[in-house]
Formats: sequence, C-alpha cells, structure tokens
Amino acid sequence: MTPGKDKNIKYLRKVYILKKIFLPVLVMLNRVGLVKPLGKLINSLIRVAGIKKNVNYFFKYKDFSSMFRDQFRNSEPGPGIVLFPLMTGVNGNFTLLNLLYSKYLIESDNLKPVFLVCDSAVKICSRDGMLKSRKTNPLFCYECWDGYKDIESATGIETRYFTDLVDPGNESLISINIEIDRISTIDECIGFRFNNLPVGEYCKKSVLRYFLVGTFDGRPKEVEVYREYLKSASYYTLMMETYLTDNPEVKYMIIYNGTLGFESIARHYASLLNINYITQEVFLGQNGLIYKRNGEVMNLDWSDDYEKFTRTFKVDAEAIERTDTFFSDLKSGKLVYKTMNREHQQGILNDIGRYVCLFTNMNFDTAVLDRNSIFSSMEDWLNRVIDSWDRVSSGVTLVIRIHPGESKLVTASREFMGDRIRGKIAGKNNILIIDSVEKVNSYELISGMQYAMIYSSTIGLETAYLGKPCVVAGMPYFRNKSFVISPASQDEYFETIARLNKNLYRFEIDRNELVRTVNFVYFDRLKRINGIKVYTPEEEPNTIYKTPGEMIEGNRKFLQDFRNELIGDI
Repeated sequence: MTPGKDKNIKYLRKVYILKKIFLPVLVMLNRVGLVKPLGKLINSLIRVAGIKKNVNYFFKYKDFSSMFRDQFRNSEPGPGIVLFPLMTGVNGNFTLLNLLYSKYLIESDNLKPVFLVCDSAVKICSRDGMLKSRKTNPLFCYECWDGYKDIESATGIETRYFTDLVDPGNESLISINIEIDRISTIDECIGFRFNNLPVGEYCKKSVLRYFLVGTFDGRPKEVEVYREYLKSASYYTLMMETYLTDNPEVKYMIIYNGTLGFESIARHYASLLNINYITQEVFLGQNGLIYKRNGEVMNLDWSDDYEKFTRTFKVDAEAIERTDTFFSDLKSGKLVYKTMNREHQQGILNDIGRYVCLFTNMNFDTAVLDRNSIFSSMEDWLNRVIDSWDRVSSGVTLVIRIHPGESKLVTASREFMGDRIRGKIAGKNNILIIDSVEKVNSYELISGMQYAMIYSSTIGLETAYLGKPCVVAGMPYFRNKSFVISPASQDEYFETIARLNKNLYRFEIDRNELVRTVNFVYFDRLKRINGIKVYTPEEEPNTIYKTPGEMIEGNRKFLQDFRNELIGDI
C-alpha cells in the first residue's frame, strides 16, 4: 500500500477503539446528569486524543427530545399515518428532520406520524462494516436505538419497535435461516428470494458497502456476511409486512437514502400497496438535501420532473449566471464537504504531450454502487481501458486520476485503485497514474487534456462546462445528455476513444442543455434548509433554532415543497 493511504483507516480504528472503551463511561455520566457539566473537559480530552468529534455526538437525541418536548402528546391527528422506517442511529441529524416533518404534517394534513424503530432486532445492518462490529462492541446497538425511547417519552410521538411486531425467534424465520445457511456462492446469495421479494438483489449494495468494494471477488467471507444480511433482510421483510397488514391506514412513508437493502424492502412494500414515499439524502454541503417521490433519490433521476421543468425554463442571462456561479463555487470548494486539492504539483505533466484524463470514483458510494451500463463495474471499465490503450491511443497518453477521496476523506476504503492497477501498467510509457495521495488539482488536468473519461463522476459536468468532451462509461444521471458522449456498447465506446485520439471525432457540447440540467438539479431539486445542518462531520450542534415553531417559520417554503412532493400535490 502506498504510504499515507491508510491514515483514515488508522484514524477510524482509533475512534472505534476509544469509543468501545469510553462509551460505557459516558453512558454512566449521562444517567447521573454529568455529561453537560463536564462537557468542556470531555471535549478537551477528545481533542487531545486526536479525535475530531464532540461529546454532543453521543447524546444529540437529548437535544431533539428537549426541542420537541410534548409536541405530539395532545395532538389528535386523523386516521392517515406517515411512517418513518428507521434503521439509522438516533443521534443522526435526520432524526431532527423527521421530527420536524412529523410536526409540520400534523399541522398541514392532520397526519399521524409513527416511528418504526429497529431495537436490536437484526444481527447485521448498514451500520456494520469492516472497521466496526457489534461483535466486539456491546453497546453497538444501544448507541443506535436506545435514545428513541427518550424521544418517545419526551415528545409523545408514537413509536413502534421491531421486536414487538415480530419475534426474531419466529419459527418461519428459523426455517428460512436454515435455508440461507445452505447457500455457498455469491450468485446464490444474489438470487435469494423471500416472500416473493428479490431480497438477495436488494442486499447486494449493502454487502458491497460493508466490504467497501465495488465488486465481489468470491471470498468465503463475502458469502458469510451476505448470508447474515439475507437473514436480517428476511426478518425485516416479515416485520414490514406485519406492520403494514395490521395498519392499512399508512398513507405515506419517509425513508432515508433508499438505496441499501432494508430501505429497498420498504420501498418495495410502499410501491406494492400504493403508498406514496419519499427517499432523502444529504447532498452538496452541510444544509443541502435532495429527495425523490416514489423512487431512489441517489439515482439523481427526476426525468418526469425534468420534462415539466423544461417546459417553462428559459436559458437566459440569469440562468447562465447561476450556472457560472455554481461551477465557480464548486471549484473554490464552497459547495463541497471537503476541498481535496487546491494546490497543484507542478511539473507532473512535463513533456507528456497530448493526453486524456480518466477520473475514477469512490466505488462504494451509494451514488455509484451498481450504476453500470455497458461495463460490469467501474473496475472492469478501468481494466478494459488499460488493456486496450496500446490499440487505441494513437500516441496520446492516458492519465488516470485516482479519486483523492480514497485517502483524503475520513472514510475507510478497502480498495485503493492505484495499487490495484499499478501492476497492469508496468512498462507502459503511455499510461500515467496520479494516485489519491498526490497533490494534483483536477482543474489543472482538465485545462490541458484533450477529453475526459468518467464512470459516474460529476466531474463530467465540469468537463463539459470547461468546453472539453467527456465520454461516459457508467450510469450518472446525465448519461445520454447532449453535453456528454454516451456510447451504447463497449465496441462503440472504444471506437469513440480511438476516433477522439485521432482527432476524427467532432463533438459539439450542448451548453443550453448543460445550463438546463445544472439549474434543474442544483437549483430546483437540491433544497437548502435554513438554520439546520444535515451534515455535521465534527458532530457540532446542528441548528440555530430553539423551538419547532421557529424551525417551521424559518423553513416554511422548504416544508411546503416537501409536503407537496410527498402528498402528490405538485
């Protein structure tokens, strides 16, 4: 492994070890009311340990309980239920948003909010991963769900717990678990069905994310973990079916992300029963949110809405100015969670001649997982481009820019693409790797390149904006837009690359379509929440407001739009 790449893995391991040791102490201090009085001292100790966290991280649910105290106790909502299936930790910022939605939907539509909470019912979930395990942390599940009891008690919101609906020791589950234990291959795992649901397919992304990889390599450990997800997903399926059968008055669902296994099952039942649902996720900044009705928000695909949008949208001076400002803010780092490289290592492209850039993704991001079109995976695409380069290059150098987030975002990665492909390019003078640890500004690369190759990276938008052709291999939301080149097959892909390298392919970027797309996705579909942070990497307090009333008044337009999307009044 290239030096420096494992620093985030080491950091996250340190966080996990310290949490295992000190979380029981914090829980005890919380029970006797000493966490807040000792907060400054505890935060000082956390910083001394080199951890970029705040003690507030462990007890944000207390703040949420206090803000919404008694807000749901005396309300008499109508018969319609808005259901929140919750597989996320109680201290997450979406808990605050869910409480805010609940309060607003009582006022706007007399709906009854219900939190449906996993109370340690499943043996593996989306919080599990290679660097954290419930097997070595006795408070793993407690930290996630116990605070919901405090919220239920303080606010009066109706809360149902999984194990009250279905006993994990249910006989039918024992029988299906025996069947699952007989599975011995990844293909069998993917093909597994339960209650006529493609549970194995739904779990695929969850397992990939568990291992922090983009594809399976068939190791026994992968099958072992996949089986555990199948068992948990089968339980979740039975639990969801039980709740919805017993509560036909559920009219709406609000689901986090919507991409991984459990959320996919919730979406399945919502669609089956004609329940309107919304999937939501943080996007592009601390207060940015995207959501989608009756679909998977991380696909970033609002095709029907886009058609309506373009009927009235005009590509005028104001729209162009918004687009220019967007790309300027993106380049400066104003709109992103973390700026990877403002600096640029001079001389790295000296004497390289004509070159093109291939930009990789973080391949376990939910916006990328399984977003395949003409290649089976991002790594398959990368390997095929390398293997074909001598044949199609025509003297052009291929510069492979490995996503800097592999080493610079505080997110563990198991697959370091630079290390995985370095052996394949040994001895190839026409291919250059710029690895994730190198201080290279992608905008400098774009300025001198002939064209770009991407899988699902949004750098394709920036490439088009800067007037360079971009060839798409994966399934980003802008595939087949007229400002990028989207080959329909592998043969067409490499024919296109060969012609571009020979200067025989003429492509005119449709800048009007680029302006329309940017204004639609980043100014219409992307919502900004006033005074509330959805993304708080250091777990600082996430709102300036003191009461739900203040939150609603400060975000009435946002809440009205969200409500209209959920209910269908758009």
